[in-house]
Amino acid sequence: MTDRVSDDEIIYRRVPARPQWCIPGDPVQITVDAFSPLKSTKDRLGDVDGLSVTRAKSSANPSFATPADVAGAGPSPAGYFVLELRVSDLQKLGLSVVPDPKPDNPGHALIPEIHEAVRKQAATKALQNSLVQNVQAIYGRFVRNEKGELVNAEYPPE
Repeated sequence: MTDRVSDDEIIYRRVPARPQWCIPGDPVQITVDAFSPLKSTKDRLGDVDGLSVTRAKSSANPSFATPADVAGAGPSPAGYFVLELRVSDLQKLGLSVVPDPKPDNPGHALIPEIHEAVRKQAATKALQNSLVQNVQAIYGRFVRNEKGELVNAEYPPE
């Protein structure tokens, strides 16, 4: 595992499978809200230090995550889409990706320029729109079936 995020790495952003973030269609359309930092609530700390992402599993980082790993870590019964982005594309936008490993997610990282305190600013909204344009792939919709297994499912649910 490296102490810095390389510009040739892939990162993932987990997005709930709900119309606010993902518009049904073929292909699914991602909205700018997919890259909106979470606001803190009395029950949950928001994205105060940066937008949460996960570094992709690779030969250099075998303990990092696959799209299914990223989706499977979320609690939403509606399931998740996982968005793939290239770190080099983010750097071209003036964004950085910094490691922020967690015990259950050693590949956790942050995009510190997009955080809760700037979530309403026009410049942040412009960056969010640029991130949507730079999504390389959309994985999912991942949900848990009645056996608790992670599976790919239709969106919207039938």
